[in-house]
Amino acid sequence: MARRDQIIAGLAIISGCLAPHALASPDMAAEKTSAVPDKHLSISGPINAHFVAELARISSSYPTIRVLVIDSEGGEVEAAIQLGRLVRQHGWEVAVKNKCLSACANYVFPAGKRKRVLPNSWVGIHEKTRRFRLADGSMQYVTGNEIDAAMTGVDAISASAARKWEADDAAAFRWLGLSTVFVQNFTNYISSRKRVLGVEDIHAFPDVPGCPRYRFWALDKKQLEEMGVTGIDEFWFPANKAEELALYNDKMLPAGSIYIGGPDKLNTFCQGPALNWFQRQWLKLQREPQS
Repeated sequence: MARRDQIIAGLAIISGCLAPHALASPDMAAEKTSAVPDKHLSISGPINAHFVAELARISSSYPTIRVLVIDSEGGEVEAAIQLGRLVRQHGWEVAVKNKCLSACANYVFPAGKRKRVLPNSWVGIHEKTRRFRLADGSMQYVTGNEIDAAMTGVDAISASAARKWEADDAAAFRWLGLSTVFVQNFTNYISSRKRVLGVEDIHAFPDVPGCPRYRFWALDKKQLEEMGVTGIDEFWFPANKAEELALYNDKMLPAGSIYIGGPDKLNTFCQGPALNWFQRQWLKLQREPQS
């Protein structure tokens, strides 16, 4: 499938003039879409520059759009910031259907004039992450508070891109009036996990007692407001374990990998001294399949 087709497959506008299939090309498998009332733009998938450019084109052709219905796992930071500016420029409401994670949660959801999180849907953040190209040409994926240290040894292009990312991210949070406290809390947790387990791979040993591997932090309405998000109207959030399982409804994440709770509880995980070599080997043995 061509890249443009992949982008368009994630877009569907339901209005009196344009039906979902009108954006699909003959040789592509369009994503599942469902009808929503007139004046709604429904999008799904990762956010990238081509995705946002297509949205900008559609929004200029259909000025009656008032609500952006989004289902996204995140995507490129710069593109998500651009989408947030597009949302703010048009004064759109943002309604989350299923999920709005990572860059979607940081830059798109807060930009809405009004916000809604529909039933069985959620808004989630994660730790700071960067990808660098090292001087030898290999790629390095870095998470947590170790990003600054990882800048040593990266090529000039990666270093410049990282500095621009930091500047764009900080400017976007200021523009949206957001606090970085929750993102920093989760970043601290990730760094503590790597220290205690003695690993760089944040996915290693996901089920260690007292040091679980959470991939996202599902924020409730109060936490989002403390982060600086305003204008939240309808807001669904799991009230029990059965409803928490609904957060995994698209099977994107392994069960138990979403943190629900406050920063104080999060700060209790992965504390204490680092495991020694023998303890790490014991963890590895426990995860090996038994013959």
